[in-house]
Amino acid sequence: MRTTGSLTLEARFPTTTSRTTGTVEGTVTVTNTGPPTKGDTSPLADVYVAHEDRIVATPPPKDLIAQPFDLTTGAEADFPAPADLHACDGGQPLPPGTYELYAVVSIAQGSTTVRAAGGPYRLDIT
Repeated sequence: MRTTGSLTLEARFPTTTSRTTGTVEGTVTVTNTGPPTKGDTSPLADVYVAHEDRIVATPPPKDLIAQPFDLTTGAEADFPAPADLHACDGGQPLPPGTYELYAVVSIAQGSTTVRAAGGPYRLDIT
């Protein structure tokens, strides 16, 4: 879990997957520990895949409409968190190995953006 301001992020991902799946599905829960937070966000969390301290896969493209984000103190919001397991340099499936997943939920508040981030979450690709 990681705290960003008054928002905490907890993610749940499988710990193992086959490289033939191409994606892994997780869930992210953002909890507000401070004053009410409002804004707009994507209905999906962004998930980055790292290997040996380097980002190797980025979130898949989204064609989604922003949704309102309104969390009172102590409230939680869940987000699907799909991770694309294709290399960002060429699009090939990631090779077997141990990777780290990092999840991010961004909330637009007018001209500023608040982010809740968490990780690393270990993922073994077989």
